[in-house]
Amino acid sequence: MKQALDRQWLRILADETRLRIVKILTLHEWSVNDLVHILRVGQSRISRHLGILNEANLVKVRRQGLWAYYRLGEVWQDNTWLKLTLEMLSDPVYEEDAMSARLWEEQKKTATQQFFDDVAFRWQRLRLELLGEMDPLDMVLQDMGHFQRCADLGCGAGDSLSTLLHYADWVIGIDNSTQMMALARQRFIEEPRVEFRYGDIEDLPLRDGEIDLATANLTLHHLPTLQRWAQEMARVLKPHGHLVVVDFLPHEEKMLKEVYHDHWLGIDPLELTNLLKAQGFSEVKYQTLPLKKHTLEVFMLWMKNGENHGNLT
Repeated sequence: MKQALDRQWLRILADETRLRIVKILTLHEWSVNDLVHILRVGQSRISRHLGILNEANLVKVRRQGLWAYYRLGEVWQDNTWLKLTLEMLSDPVYEEDAMSARLWEEQKKTATQQFFDDVAFRWQRLRLELLGEMDPLDMVLQDMGHFQRCADLGCGAGDSLSTLLHYADWVIGIDNSTQMMALARQRFIEEPRVEFRYGDIEDLPLRDGEIDLATANLTLHHLPTLQRWAQEMARVLKPHGHLVVVDFLPHEEKMLKEVYHDHWLGIDPLELTNLLKAQGFSEVKYQTLPLKKHTLEVFMLWMKNGENHGNLT
């Protein structure tokens, strides 16, 4: 049986385009549209090759609404021959594909940044349409005590900063939208305990171990991938520092992708928790909350940098 599988995989991976797809999937998962732009190959060819790889369990597919995202299958970790195959993929074409992937991610990030610049002056109304007057962040922080230095990741126009000032001595707002940050600066111009830093939450303008609380309030669904962000959380938080994430559970509200420029239709809290645990975090508390104006639900996840507090259920 194993020899038959090896022969099947050998036949499938003899195709150069399939090898390029496999190599680019070592970075993280991608949609068909992503792969079309990165590899500069037609959509029908990409879809056909992905179908062949999927049938052989060499890739797995995750669906969100009308969108499908592909990642490498578990067999690449379990099979020695497949591991060696990945290690041998070192031709310059793969380096060019990796560069193309970085450029494509930058394009998508720039488009999101431009969206928030464009909607900055009407963001308050847009936010009220989604959340109403509810403040999920405050609901979590009530159980957490007081902190010295807090960073709000993707602070936008500063909606969360007023809440954070009740729980921290010093609050740093971080965002990569100049228009959003201008509104936030104006809003807190007379508050000496608030500081603003322009930057990307996947490459934070923070020193190692600078903060003891980080918050990401309805921010993560805009990121193409969460791996680099999770690594940054482990870097900037002090040992035993706290992380609070508020975000949408997976949903089918496609208008959030079309109107609000969301990258993901919600975040899987179990996948997020496992990603952070791999960086040394442990779960403290998890809770869900329905939104009154929509079928959407948000989850509130509180994790700690170090120590084991249990598992997400």
